[in-house]
Amino acid sequence: MHINIHEILVGTTSNDVQWSTILPSMFGVVVGGLITLFTSRYTVQKNYENNFDLLKKQEELETKATIKAIIAELQALKQIFYVEFIPKILNPNEEYLNYSYPLGTDYFTIFNANTSKIGKITNDELRECVINIYITAKFFLDCIATNNTALEFYEKCLNKVYISSYDTTLDEGTPKAHKDLEYAEVSLIKSKRDNLVPTCKKMMKLFQQFELVSSNIRKKKEP
Repeated sequence: MHINIHEILVGTTSNDVQWSTILPSMFGVVVGGLITLFTSRYTVQKNYENNFDLLKKQEELETKATIKAIIAELQALKQIFYVEFIPKILNPNEEYLNYSYPLGTDYFTIFNANTSKIGKITNDELRECVINIYITAKFFLDCIATNNTALEFYEKCLNKVYISSYDTTLDEGTPKAHKDLEYAEVSLIKSKRDNLVPTCKKMMKLFQQFELVSSNIRKKKEP
């Protein structure tokens, strides 16, 4: 069918097609489709933005909760440290730490499970302090483990010396037992002097710094 543009504008064609009626209907369909498309795209975009904002807020809440849990864990570690370790390690009347600590427990459960969130602590001083405490605390436990091994060896040597003093058949082994005991005692003294005491004092300073930083943060939040 040949269509004359003039006829369309006028309103009729040679085949009596009423374009004046059809065009408004077609225009209405097209406009309606465009409106529907725009509305759908706008709705999808808003839903995406709302979901993104919701996920972002949820992540922020989870991060804040995790940070609070880490701080609570640090407070618990501080309590254990000051009650269990300081009185024994910093005792000036003892040349070495004559106490074996059980180390089977994971003392850093929350920290180890959430290390990826440590970087999200916005306060630089607090973030640095938290990281330093955990790193130093892990080294401190390594020092305790080393001292445990040295103490175990010392006790074995002490038993050999004690037994040899009563068993005449062990006279040949007595000099070596005494020498081993002397070596074990020196190892314990060095363990306390070179590792335990310095690390213990460093931990005390870090906990003091942690308390100061935490206190300053709380004061800034107060009205």
